[in-house]
Amino acid sequence: MRIDNIAARPFSNWRIKPAAGEPSYGYFARLVENEGHGSTRIYANEIGLNGTSLNPSQILEALLHLGLDERSKSNLARVTPIQDENGYRLGSDRLRLRQISYVSRRFCPACLAEEAAHRIWWDVLSFEVCPHHLTQLRDKSDGGDKLQWSKAGVTLSASGEDLTRTKADAAQREAGFEAFIIHRLRDDQGPEPELAQGAMLADFIDCVLFLAKVFQRAGESADASKHRAYRALSAGKHHLLLSLQTWLTDTYTLEQRKRGFTYAFGHLGDTAPSERSAALWACIAVMRNALASVGRVSRILRQEVFDQRREITLAEACAELGLKEYGVKNLIKHFDLGLDRYNYYFDASLMKRMKDTLDELLPLSQTPDLTGLKPHEFSRLQKAGYIRPIMGVSQSAPVGRRYVASEVNALVARTTAGITELAAREHVHLRLHARRLNCEPADIVIAVLEGRLTPTSIDPVRTGFASLCFAIQDAPTGYAVSLQRRVDDMTFSEVAAFTGLAIQTVAILVTLGVLVAIPISTTVTLVRRSSVENFHAEYASAQVYRRFLGCSPSNVRVALKEHGIPVFFDPAKGAKYGTIVRRTDARAALGLQTCPDAGSATEMPIWADFKTAIRSARFSMNVQSAFINGEARIASPTNKISLKAFEADCGFRLVLRLSPAQSRRRYNQVIQHVEAIKQEMPWLLWQDGSYGEVTISCDINEVHHIERGRLFLARLHELCVKSDG
Repeated sequence: MRIDNIAARPFSNWRIKPAAGEPSYGYFARLVENEGHGSTRIYANEIGLNGTSLNPSQILEALLHLGLDERSKSNLARVTPIQDENGYRLGSDRLRLRQISYVSRRFCPACLAEEAAHRIWWDVLSFEVCPHHLTQLRDKSDGGDKLQWSKAGVTLSASGEDLTRTKADAAQREAGFEAFIIHRLRDDQGPEPELAQGAMLADFIDCVLFLAKVFQRAGESADASKHRAYRALSAGKHHLLLSLQTWLTDTYTLEQRKRGFTYAFGHLGDTAPSERSAALWACIAVMRNALASVGRVSRILRQEVFDQRREITLAEACAELGLKEYGVKNLIKHFDLGLDRYNYYFDASLMKRMKDTLDELLPLSQTPDLTGLKPHEFSRLQKAGYIRPIMGVSQSAPVGRRYVASEVNALVARTTAGITELAAREHVHLRLHARRLNCEPADIVIAVLEGRLTPTSIDPVRTGFASLCFAIQDAPTGYAVSLQRRVDDMTFSEVAAFTGLAIQTVAILVTLGVLVAIPISTTVTLVRRSSVENFHAEYASAQVYRRFLGCSPSNVRVALKEHGIPVFFDPAKGAKYGTIVRRTDARAALGLQTCPDAGSATEMPIWADFKTAIRSARFSMNVQSAFINGEARIASPTNKISLKAFEADCGFRLVLRLSPAQSRRRYNQVIQHVEAIKQEMPWLLWQDGSYGEVTISCDINEVHHIERGRLFLARLHELCVKSDG
């Protein structure tokens, strides 16, 4: 078509019509080329438009004044991005500012060869593959020219290369996502994914790119993750749920999936866009349901994913089992599942296991039917650490501790394993054997479990431990098998002195089974020395490394955390000398070759006699078993008295240092009785130091000097410990 005035602007003729999907700036570039002009910028300036920075809406307004038919004008207006305060409007759809760019050009050479026109979907940044030819879009010519809108036309580069002959790489994936973008921008009729129905194109693109970022956490490429994301979103929510469940199980182990939403999918602030539409929130809700069904979500989200959860919370487990939280927690602790106060979740298998355990629980009064021991006798086995009760799980009377029947039977089987001979006339049963040795039947059972006594036969008439029989000649009245304290057993005080731990911490370690307990009577329990030595070889008090941590005693936990040293044991009340670490971890973190308390332990006969004298005294003192690096420590259980012993040529020296700056109270308790102490014990050596410090020494070089040391400690105990009582 031609107009009468050949010099009329903007164009003298418009024989070419807008192509399908061609925006205003693409059509404008073709019109300028058809006009015989070489630059769209110069031509735009000549007709009163901004040629420096092309504005699609301004160009569209100028083109709508041409003599185009209404259908062409409508198609042109529908695919031209019009910027407003919320992004770009393309007909009835929308795109965000970050989702489209028309500053530079991208193109598909095959599409350009079929029809020399620019397509609006090429400007969508997430559009990377042509769905018609399965080739990657190009943004440069073969000669390396970057394509701008400054040159008229769409088929030639700035240097004159024919873009229709540009080589294009084959796509490595399907282009379903790009086909959907074309479907939306062309306003085609047809079915759409459930999550895309009623949503803007911008919102659906956000969902695809968000899921693609999530899938990249498994190490997939950007192309593969985008294809997987669109496939997951291409059907209904149920299909998305199944796709996410499959991805989670293929990518993470069960323990990893139990670490929650952020661990599995990443932090939403890093993966999800700031503009979160209803479609994106619907996608996130499906992700939570998927994780709840194959892993774990936080307690905050438990109501949102109620139907999909594979685990229930502590409160729900208590209601189902009919127990209080205390009892359920004790069940979990009994199973050694490693759950903590922030991590109580229960799956179906665990609930079944706990229900089965509740069905076979026995009160202490019913244990004689399985063990043949009286309840108070069976309690000694518990105290020795061979059986663990469960507290707080009483569903009926009598209220109290419960024992698992299978564990009781397993303990009985340990003592009878391998014994096939039946009881004979010359054999004595358990209780008679205990009476001959003047001990409790439970002590005989403990000796059997420890391997210190071997049963000879079994009496089939009796049950449990009572069926054990022993040979008379192997158990005479002369105590051939001693069940009293052995030379290698240690008191709690001796363990505390040997390890440098508080006596309360030693008691907790014995309760936890870390140290092996040996019950001597209903009130006395000793600790097996071998277990103490094994423990001390692997673990140490954190106070040992305080000089290298550079902290005060009260800040040792903070210093351990700063140096990355894990804590093996930390008492609930945070008592001093209670925090325990693994020696290898501490040496590696602090760069030490040996531990500060490592050294050769020496034992002197006079020191052994001194320990015996202290042990026989009426006051309690923790005395270190042997000298380490020439030093040994003596202290009361609560550290009200603390002094050291140093090796000397013929014996050792007890040294007590008193400082008013460190303990004014202890200092005053001793100093106000100085004259009386000097008269009672003239052998003590007194030395005054700076700032009022006093050092009291006692040399013990011969056996008869041991009484001097005992009297010295007894006087200190009377002044510092009994005075506080």
